[in-house]
Amino acid sequence: MRAIPADLSRHDECRRLSDLVTAASERLDILVNNAGAMWDEPLATFPDAAWDTVVDLNLKSPFWLVRALLPALRRAGTADDPARMINIGSIAAIHIPQWPNYSYSSSKAALHQLTRVLAKELGPQHVTVNAVAPGPFPSTMMAATLDEFGEAITASAPLRRIGRDDDMAGVGVFLASRAGAYLLVAPWQSRGGMEGTPVPVGDAGRGLPPYARRMSDFIAAGATADDLPAPAEGLLLTHFLTVGDVARSRAFYADVLGGQVVLEENPCIIKVANSWIIMNPGGGPTDDKPDVVLRPPEDRHTVSSFLNVRVADIHGFYAAARAKGAEFLTTPIDRRAELRCYMRDPDNYLIEVGQSTGLLKGILARTDTEA
Repeated sequence: MRAIPADLSRHDECRRLSDLVTAASERLDILVNNAGAMWDEPLATFPDAAWDTVVDLNLKSPFWLVRALLPALRRAGTADDPARMINIGSIAAIHIPQWPNYSYSSSKAALHQLTRVLAKELGPQHVTVNAVAPGPFPSTMMAATLDEFGEAITASAPLRRIGRDDDMAGVGVFLASRAGAYLLVAPWQSRGGMEGTPVPVGDAGRGLPPYARRMSDFIAAGATADDLPAPAEGLLLTHFLTVGDVARSRAFYADVLGGQVVLEENPCIIKVANSWIIMNPGGGPTDDKPDVVLRPPEDRHTVSSFLNVRVADIHGFYAAARAKGAEFLTTPIDRRAELRCYMRDPDNYLIEVGQSTGLLKGILARTDTEA
């Protein structure tokens, strides 16, 4: 076995590596594109270098290598035992990542598509092309994250453990062996049944998805199942909001309505009085709602549903909420059956605030046509 160091983010280095690999033999049975890089940074400060560095290594280098090594792969492959190309993608390219790793998830999604395109083209040339989309696995870059949050990540996995080296090796052996000789598919997901966003590789522990970190905090704080919208029997009613900024909306419902933050994100769950508000950013269709797109209100003047908050003292609530920055449409107005006013949350969701008055005496609400 011989190791050849190379900077695969550079085209000339990919050519140099290919020349050295084929110098000893004109045949190449297996090509595994495993080198990768990630960059986490908020949108406002995400630099151009974060695209160039990540895309060059995650996407361009597999293309450069297969082009340079294709003659050797063709010579090794036959109809019964084709040569193999295995690209290591990421589950972050399948699910929407929770961390701002724009170039990483995009480059891995592009690698998955490149795998499909190459599989169609190279299959007739006796070269199979497959991709693997790993979830959380131990690595040098994941060490700090796993030291700090390994228990929370493990608890979120159906198998109650993260991936091991031999799990990933097993997928590679399967695809490279006779068992994988008739497979042209992308991507194989190696994530132990974990749903949602996996743990992408990162430094200083930043690769941990928020759901694991926040659930760890929730458990550590001594919370119980009663704090979650999870009935032991029957049903309970919650309200889901699609929001533009989870932190901003979370602060509004906690401060203005006095809610208890149960989980900070993914999804954010806030217990308000005798119910819960659940919120997440918008997103595209999923397998359980294939034709539905979630987004915050676009027209603040058209409303089809809204929260209805009942209070014991509407004037006291109005004053306290105004002091905390809440935006009201009017002051409380006497509607005969109740005192009522409306406010908006940071995403322009309408919230009705009402105090029953005449209703307690059998007096019905005033209609809009009544003076």
